[in-house]
Order: sequence, then structure tokens, then C-alpha cells
Amino acid sequence: MRKAGRRVASLALLGVLASCGVSSTPPPDFHVRGVGVVVDSTAPFTLQADLPARIESTVDAALTYWGGSWQTLEGVTITLDGDRYVACAGATSAV
Repeated sequence: MRKAGRRVASLALLGVLASCGVSSTPPPDFHVRGVGVVVDSTAPFTLQADLPARIESTVDAALTYWGGSWQTLEGVTITLDGDRYVACAGATSAV
């Protein structure tokens, strides 16, 4: 991918993540490298002790792919919300 394409994708990622941090967001449950994480979900993975490490590795992989950096995300809040079951390709009981 060209540099310009990576920058656009990086800005898009930042925009998506930043939109999660609206003022009505509750205080973060924890922080990962300066990024607040609010957990408002019944999904099983959100209850695991390794959730902070999983968030870190996922965001790190996305930043690496799109050429971003953790510094760009400082102060952003990621909110995980939703029920344990979600609709996925027509199945209403996907976990």
C-alpha cells in the first residue's frame, strides 16, 4: 500500500476510535498505553483477565498495518459494548 493510502487508512482508524470517546462515555475501566477502555459488554472475552493484553495486541497490529502509532491515540477511549449474542450472517445466537 502506498504511503498516502496508509495515512488515509490510519486517519480513518483514528477517526473510528476517536468517535468512541464522546463526552457521554463513562470513565475507562482500564488504560492501555494511554488509551482508555470502557467495557460495557456481556461478551465472554470481555470478562477474561487477559483483556488488556488482547486490546493492546489488537490495536498494535492495526497501527502497524496502517502505519500509525500509539502516540496518535493518546487520550482516545475505546468502548466495547453489546450483548453476549450478536446477529452474524443471519444467525442471532452467534457469540
